[in-house]
Amino acid sequence: MKTGILVHQELIQLIRDGVIEAPESAVGPSSVDVTLGGEFLEEYFYGMKDYVVPGETIPKFEKVTGMIELQPHEFCLAHIREKVNLPADISAEFRLTSTEARSGIQHALAVWADCGWSGRLTLELSNALKYHSIRLSEGMRIGQLIFHKHAVSDAPYKGRYQGDEPVSAGKEKG
Repeated sequence: MKTGILVHQELIQLIRDGVIEAPESAVGPSSVDVTLGGEFLEEYFYGMKDYVVPGETIPKFEKVTGMIELQPHEFCLAHIREKVNLPADISAEFRLTSTEARSGIQHALAVWADCGWSGRLTLELSNALKYHSIRLSEGMRIGQLIFHKHAVSDAPYKGRYQGDEPVSAGKEKG
């Protein structure tokens, strides 16, 4: 069995097999370009008593559609337009494009999609710039997915983010 990062012809086959719902024109040498979906969750502030305790609560978000303008140091959640349906022998990794990174966008390190997961990836994006805003809009090329072939897992993903669509601020544990 071949394992490792999948390349162009293998990625084309993943599209044809429905593992990723993307146009074949999005396939590069060893990744598939992905674009932003049309919904964003923008963090907002209720007042001084609202704060986030890791593991206990999530920030408060307001839904924005079509486009969002992140001011310096602002944070939002976004999703990719392309749907992923990973089998038990393929995992995927998201990477921001170098062009977007150079424009000041940062992405949190939650970049892994386990084998067995299905849905549209939620991205944690922020503006790292000190003085300029960054506009994010539906259809914008934001990153690439890299697919890793491995042995078939006897315990594919069945966690709380299974089936996420379109953008998710998190689900209650349980």
